[in-house]
Amino acid sequence: MSEEKIILRTLVRRHLADTITPVAAYLKLRDQFRHPVLLESNDFASAESTFSYIGLEPLASFEARNGTLRTTLPSGAEHRETLQNWNELPRRMKAFIDRFQVEEKQFAGAVNGFFGHTAFDGVQYFDTLRFDPAKRRFDLPDLHYCFYRFIIAFNHFQQELYLLENVPEGEQSELDR
Repeated sequence: MSEEKIILRTLVRRHLADTITPVAAYLKLRDQFRHPVLLESNDFASAESTFSYIGLEPLASFEARNGTLRTTLPSGAEHRETLQNWNELPRRMKAFIDRFQVEEKQFAGAVNGFFGHTAFDGVQYFDTLRFDPAKRRFDLPDLHYCFYRFIIAFNHFQQELYLLENVPEGEQSELDR
């Protein structure tokens, strides 16, 4: 896997969000963009944890499924391999994330970066536990994280939203599309 840095310029716009919810926005956008994701906060008690996120158009992804690692890059390059040692995944994930050079990572509390999930079976990459593959009930990734071109961050506490666009080096913004 090549280790060149991936340079991204981030554009940000702030808007009021007192008349739209993350679910309503997601339902309007999900069919217009590739691989959308909604990560909704349900804790509105404090200002620190009141963000919900919508990610649209993955630029890159990092996925592990039953010992197989698959990565994709903004160039479209895809790399797939079987891990010889499952415990090397955390180091590999950190190295993959570190390749992305973003001018800013945080805007008024909103986070920019990789979004995704680690499923229950993902513990195998961080511990000595191993599960029987024959007993898997669903063919889902053990962990799957994406770096999105567009991120909509809803601040429920301030009733604001932030539109973030991560623009790869040499490309034009699509924020107005």
